[in-house]
Amino acid sequence: MLKIKVNFDKKSYQTLISDMKLFKITKADGSPNKNKFMNLLFQNYYSDYIKETESIISNTMKLMKKYNMDNPGFASELAMELYDYKHQSINTYYNESLTFYLSEENEFIFNTLNSSLAHLGASAYFRKLIYRYLEYPQYKREEIIYKHILDPIYKAIENREIIKLKLEKTEMVIKPFKIGTSKEEIYSYLLGLSSGSPISIHILKIKVAVGMKNTFSFTPEEEKNLNDVYRLGIQFPFKNICKAEIELNDAGIKLYESKYLNRPDVVKIEGNHYFFECSFDQLHLYFLSFGSKARIISPEYLGKAIYKNYKGYIDKFEENHSLN
Repeated sequence: MLKIKVNFDKKSYQTLISDMKLFKITKADGSPNKNKFMNLLFQNYYSDYIKETESIISNTMKLMKKYNMDNPGFASELAMELYDYKHQSINTYYNESLTFYLSEENEFIFNTLNSSLAHLGASAYFRKLIYRYLEYPQYKREEIIYKHILDPIYKAIENREIIKLKLEKTEMVIKPFKIGTSKEEIYSYLLGLSSGSPISIHILKIKVAVGMKNTFSFTPEEEKNLNDVYRLGIQFPFKNICKAEIELNDAGIKLYESKYLNRPDVVKIEGNHYFFECSFDQLHLYFLSFGSKARIISPEYLGKAIYKNYKGYIDKFEENHSLN
């Protein structure tokens, strides 16, 4: 196996380590599994990375020809040097290092790449690949690491084929609809139907995805429902939409405007009364932390669910303090 050591700046190193933890590429003790992560990054991204770098080089060559400069080798080096400057400044230091081992299969791929970057050497090549990867938003980086899981799912979606999924503790058969991201563009989810009900699965929870070759179709009602889920918040699947009226005081309005994560879109505002149409789970999760800043006008079951949570917290608090 090929041992590779890559030097780069501290911020990029910290983001890379954070991705390993967020995307659950860890060892049994919870520490980042650098070998596994870097091998997944390489095998899932190298072909797209080659296309991207070749596009940069091609555009540089076109610009050089415009000024009667025709030197492909120089164009290649110039394009890559200019690309590096995006990640460097006069104060940039390669003060962190990452050491990992390429698997035999990935070492074979790396050594046989027919790429203009082959002359760089392993360390420089992987530093450039890592920097390009880190330019993407978090959900896209997650999709790169889990490309081997997503590829058969995308194929099943295109062909309208049922898929069987192996998750962490269970298995299920679903009709896949779309892959999408939360509005905050943090994580990616598979949306589909299981036993006639919408289901949303965070892609890192999927261990194996296998196309069953059995085709299917969605009814117009099912397709509308799934499109509504996709539009309103893919991580909050629902079969029946929850229409809510919530009264917010001044502090509640400020909190709603500032608390972006999982925030439901408001349909209508009348004074300090806010109207929503989305999933019950999203409304429950979002407004649970508002306390006296919000009053649930309707539906009654939403107010009761939030009250039940508060009562549970109070009962637990009183129980703990009564023991002291």
